[in-house]
Amino acid sequence: MRRSFSSDARRVLAIADCPTPQRTPTFDRLSKAGVPLEVLYLKQRAKLRGWGTQSLGHQHIYWNEQSTTRKTIILFRLASGRQYPQVICFGFRGLAKIVALAATRLNGSQAFIRSDTNQAEIESEPSAKRALRRLFCTIIIPRKTVAWAIGSQNERFWRHEVGLNQIWTVPYEAPLLPGYIESEAVQPRESDPLRMRILYVGRLLRIKNVELLIDAFKRLSDTRYQGWILTIVGTGPNSESLKERAMDDDRIRFVGSVEYLRLGEYFQASDVLVLVSKVEPWGLVVNEALGFGLFVIASESVGSAHDLLTPGDPAKGIVLKFNDVSELELALVRSARELQRKPRPPQTNTAELMARALGYD
Repeated sequence: MRRSFSSDARRVLAIADCPTPQRTPTFDRLSKAGVPLEVLYLKQRAKLRGWGTQSLGHQHIYWNEQSTTRKTIILFRLASGRQYPQVICFGFRGLAKIVALAATRLNGSQAFIRSDTNQAEIESEPSAKRALRRLFCTIIIPRKTVAWAIGSQNERFWRHEVGLNQIWTVPYEAPLLPGYIESEAVQPRESDPLRMRILYVGRLLRIKNVELLIDAFKRLSDTRYQGWILTIVGTGPNSESLKERAMDDDRIRFVGSVEYLRLGEYFQASDVLVLVSKVEPWGLVVNEALGFGLFVIASESVGSAHDLLTPGDPAKGIVLKFNDVSELELALVRSARELQRKPRPPQTNTAELMARALGYD
């Protein structure tokens, strides 16, 4: 796929930070569905994030690789609105996104916006910070913008915090699972209650609350839990302190950073995913874990927990308070009662919903 944009045809422009294993197949499917899509990636960060080499089947360029002259031309085309009557912004920060959103207010083009901002998280912020964000959004995002909400907490953000009325529910899905595994390829299996494999995947930051998971797991000291293993995948500034916290329990294993290409091996070898972050706008790792059939324990601060882990289907997982070690301990015990690992494929076709919103049925 060539890395240059046409200078005459009217196209749909998407502006995104970088290619990801979730975004890339969605853009590919939009292109195959007949949407005249061009994607402006602000950076190429796939290798840095350990996502491996991604083959992009859609027309695209990288903003950080363009000359100053070329950037000026792109911004001019965005501002004019003639070439791009429809613009999709994945987020609302950065020069290119701000110009694109602000320009639609003047040139009559239609903006679509998508992010993972969690209203529950916003409501816990200091009032001054929240007021500044509201002012920024009011200035930058036109009222006619269409929001593609990823879930209920995100929809609340667009409706109540930003004041948008045109909202399409386009759920976050994982079209490809870690390791670039198709969801249909994952087979159902059964867990062994005496050999449960608990998994954490993510950065080792204080906000991720991994110390709570370690403390709760260590409390499972009865002989029936001696065959259990907690695997922690990831690195971060809290790595050493967490290792010290876990050093007296040889059932807890730190494996460091794992490339996306190999990450699927850890999901397939696990039974339960735990994500008890203090703040988590969405938490795509929950989608991925469900795709592999894992039981999920997530805190109420995780955005995806409100949409993917429902009280009516307790076999998928449990939602609990983010800072209650006893509640987490009981949830881990409870996970050994749900032994059927039934993969959950994507429930919606994200690309199809996006194409419909753009007018390409």
